[in-house]
Amino acid sequence: MAGIAVIMVSGQLGKITRVQVDGSSIVAEVRSFTAQLGEVQVPTAVLAGSLLVFLFVAGRAMPRLPVPLIGVLLATATTAVFSLVDKGIRTIGTIPAGLQSPALAGVSAADLAALLLPAIGVEVVGYSDNVLTARSFADRHGDRIDANAELLALGGSNIAAGLLHGFPVSSSASRTSIGDALGSRTQLHSLVAFAAVVLTLLFGRSVLAAFPAAALGALVIYAAVRLVEIAEFRRIARFRHSELALAVAGQSQAGPSRRTGAGRADRASRT
Repeated sequence: MAGIAVIMVSGQLGKITRVQVDGSSIVAEVRSFTAQLGEVQVPTAVLAGSLLVFLFVAGRAMPRLPVPLIGVLLATATTAVFSLVDKGIRTIGTIPAGLQSPALAGVSAADLAALLLPAIGVEVVGYSDNVLTARSFADRHGDRIDANAELLALGGSNIAAGLLHGFPVSSSASRTSIGDALGSRTQLHSLVAFAAVVLTLLFGRSVLAAFPAAALGALVIYAAVRLVEIAEFRRIARFRHSELALAVAGQSQAGPSRRTGAGRADRASRT
């Protein structure tokens, strides 16, 4: 999970600074970012940094409140009131209206044959990510997960996504972390989130379009930091220093595919 957190943070560096970050691995992205530090867009970085400070301070002081939502809304209001778009702050922009109508895609038999192996790869990585995230948060609260139920839910979600022309579905460590920070403990959290997404797409697109991209990047970084359990690294250090060195070194070894880190982290967690 710490490795996933590092991947999440490196993926937001460009969003919170407006630097064009390139690279297919964490090391390449960090190298690209540091080489362009002089091009950081200051208002964007200040907005993201201020929101991060607010999230950590308010999250600790007021754990019962929806601090991430409050923070993003405050950042949106600040951007609008002070016309920060004129100072280079980017916003989400126009969002397409409505929902897709269920329909079968016009995929030929030849297309299915070409898609089979990539689909298996997506399934394996997606399921590994799903189980890893579920296991990690279950361990924090003394719960257990049913891997078969996770697979059934994942399959059903992807069938629905296919009928609605959506992306392949897996878990989200960042959204799970935010839900956990807000005290969510049951599936009702997902139902409320689903309802909120639908209502936003139908009636709240103008508000969503005004969200500053830097604020959303800061929100992802906040969620990523919450995934790192320093106590676990201390436990590993007490067990064997060489294991700690391997654990720390492994955080920077993301391969060309950003999602393959989930599978490696899952294997590491079992050892």
